[in-house]
Amino acid sequence: MDKSSLPITRLNFGRILAPPSSGRYVLGRLECHGLQMISSVKRLPTSCQDVWRTGYTTSGLYSILRSEISETVFCDMTQVPGEEKALSSFVSTEQFESIDEKLARDLRELFNGHQRQNEEIAELRRRSDRPAGKSLTRMPANCHDLKTMGHALSGIYPVKGDDNIDMVYCNMTSGAPRETWIGKADVASSLVYFYVLRKSPFYLEGRGNVQSILPFEITRSNQGGGMDAKKGVFTVPKSGTYVFRFSFGAIKREKPQHVSVTLVLNDVEDVASIYGSDHQGFFSLSLQSILNLRRKDKIHLVLQSASGGGNYEDIDMTTHFSGFLLDEQLF
Repeated sequence: MDKSSLPITRLNFGRILAPPSSGRYVLGRLECHGLQMISSVKRLPTSCQDVWRTGYTTSGLYSILRSEISETVFCDMTQVPGEEKALSSFVSTEQFESIDEKLARDLRELFNGHQRQNEEIAELRRRSDRPAGKSLTRMPANCHDLKTMGHALSGIYPVKGDDNIDMVYCNMTSGAPRETWIGKADVASSLVYFYVLRKSPFYLEGRGNVQSILPFEITRSNQGGGMDAKKGVFTVPKSGTYVFRFSFGAIKREKPQHVSVTLVLNDVEDVASIYGSDHQGFFSLSLQSILNLRRKDKIHLVLQSASGGGNYEDIDMTTHFSGFLLDEQLF
């Protein structure tokens, strides 16, 4: 910057885009950077200001020329040249001793820090200097497998159980690791659930003892794609434990009769059933069941009447069927 431009009395900026916006800027002290030769290049610097002007901006010990004698001074470069506080001061014997003590203290702290760092590095090397783990072609099933793979620290690990993932605590401090079983891990490869309803009358045809698979018309959810609502059949997408809930509410305007609803597995096995009679022409039944199922098993509901068919009118979609995967069998 050209010194003739000083002092700076005003700052100009471009316009502000938004009308309500404003800006504020504070101009602080100017700082000079770079190297500049002192006015007399044939002599040593005579003050800390001369040292500062040549480009040295770090506080420390410098040699300057004072009364034709070279002296060592301490220059405090944190002060701005021209202020009342002197930038240079002659370093006396006492000051040298103080500086030596500070340097010695700094060196001791540096040495101690370096020693602590070496101890930490040695500890890390000690932990890493263990036999290389072996590669298993299967998932680890116990703490011994984990130690064989190279795990040397005691802790809680997931391992392969009989049909799920188990959590175990492995004590690796002894030669043969000691294992404590904690429980099963809540792990699922994906979620499975469905919820379907009826909204229109259902007609049960025939005389005497008649039955029919109960279909549904509205699908609220079908995560996993296992439920075919129109056919009323749920095909199990993943092996595991499932929870099913069914509620049946309808009005039959013909003669009173008894009905039952049965949960059927793979078209042959009745796994749960509920029986009831109408109350002034109104039926209300509910059914719950928990089943262990294999992939591709099929589940459906059968509505059965021992006294002939008829028309069952749904009341405000009170007939609905739901199910979800409670615990997946992973293996």
